[in-house]
Order: sequence, then C-alpha cells, then structure tokens
Amino acid sequence: MKLNAIMEEVDRIAKRGQNQAQNYAYLMAEDVINDVRQELVKQKVLVIAGCTNVVVLDGVTKSGGATYLTTASMEYTIIDCETGERMVVPWAGQGQDSGDKGIYKAFTCSVKTFLRNMLAIPVGDDPEKDNHDRAPKAAQKPPVTTTTNPTEKLDVVGNLK
Repeated sequence: MKLNAIMEEVDRIAKRGQNQAQNYAYLMAEDVINDVRQELVKQKVLVIAGCTNVVVLDGVTKSGGATYLTTASMEYTIIDCETGERMVVPWAGQGQDSGDKGIYKAFTCSVKTFLRNMLAIPVGDDPEKDNHDRAPKAAQKPPVTTTTNPTEKLDVVGNLK
C-alpha cells in the first residue's frame, strides 16, 4: 500500500476552526480531506467509507433541553487502484446535537479522525492532555508472574495459565 508515500507529503494541518461558544480551536474535517485527498489522488489510492451501524442515545442538556448522542460505526476500505490491494479498517465517530444533525457530526468526526490517525497527521496538541498543573499519577501495573519452565504458558499479562 502507498500510505507511506502519502504520509511523507501530508504534514501538520493547522486548526483553523473556532468554536465560539466554548472558545477553542479545532481541526476542520474539510482541511483534513482537502490535504489528504490531493495525495490520495496522486498515489492512486481510493478510500471508501461505509456505515455499518448507527446508535442514537437520548440525553438532556444542562438547561433541560433534549440532546442526542449519535455513534456511527464505520468501515473504511482503502484500495490501491494500480495493484488492487485493499484493506478494510473498522472505525467509529460520534456527534451530539439537539436536532437532526447528530449523524452528520458522527460521520464528520469519523472521517476526520480516521484520516488523521491512519496517516499520523500531527495537529500539535493531545486531546487527553490534562490542563491542570499537577504531577502525573504513577501508572498502576498488573503484577507479573514469570516462569523458568518452558512448558508453562503465560497469558497476555504474564500470569500462569
């Protein structure tokens, strides 16, 4: 697959969207698609999105209004148009809306995060970064059991089976 050639050409994408209500910058799906599409076409690689399932959960906003969280389960088929090589990758996206736009937001989230993660496109931040000034908690590691007997098998965490 020619994904590495695409990765070499698509560099960091700037966050040009601005959420006025919550005052933060975000990466726009349109920017990701525009930058990635040029290289996909150049390398003759096709990406086809297919929705396999949709789940909508009802919710209530802080002010008591209705809101809906939509999760779209997707499959992205990546095809090398010259060799016929193909790969199918499951993915998902979520969107929340008080009306009928949740499914569109879920699709947008899905395609944006899929392309960005598939091609390891940096945006210069970490969505899991804690904004508070405090020391990180020490990671809790599961106890590891070792064996010197080659006939004994260990499970994924190293515990004897």
